[in-house]
Amino acid sequence: MRALLIAASLLAVSISSAHAGNIALQQTQNGWLNDSEVQQTSNFSGNNKFDTLQNGDFNYAGAVQRANGGENIVVNTQNGAVNSAFANQSSIFGFNGVQTKQTGLFNQSVTEQTSTRNSNEAFVTQSGERNWARTNQSGSASGLNGSDTTQSGFGNVSSTNQFGEGGRNISLTTQAGAFNQSNTDQISVGGSNQSSTTQNGVGNVSSVWQSAN
Repeated sequence: MRALLIAASLLAVSISSAHAGNIALQQTQNGWLNDSEVQQTSNFSGNNKFDTLQNGDFNYAGAVQRANGGENIVVNTQNGAVNSAFANQSSIFGFNGVQTKQTGLFNQSVTEQTSTRNSNEAFVTQSGERNWARTNQSGSASGLNGSDTTQSGFGNVSSTNQFGEGGRNISLTTQAGAFNQSNTDQISVGGSNQSSTTQNGVGNVSSVWQSAN
């Protein structure tokens, strides 16, 4: 089932597939008050992919993906002010991947990933002022939770939370500017934790909490 609604600058896509994959590529919006949302569900080995580009202010891009044997991929690019990007991915045997790029003021990025038998990877790049990024990852078996956040500007906040069973948690945070804050929490059961934080500027704060059993 595919439902597509375009009204003013509103775009909502809802896709459900039992066998084949779902692809919503290059959703492009220019202007103010842009809204791009997608819900994708794929069974068996089908892949879910969502790619959106927004230019303007007060943009929102949201993706919810569910896969069994296939991959979930989200690419969000936003240019302007007061941007918000959201990605929620869940896969049993497949890979979860998110790439978010934001330029402007008051950017927000939220990434939530859960994989039972594979890996989660999130790449977030923000440039501007008052940027905020949160990445939550949960994995099991021998998979990898990988988070890479890069922020440049003023008043940036990065929060990374990783939970793994038998796999590896890897968090990389790079911040350049003033009054940056980085928080990393990692829990591993039967696996390992690795965290790297680089901050350049004044008034920076870094917090890392790790637990491995």
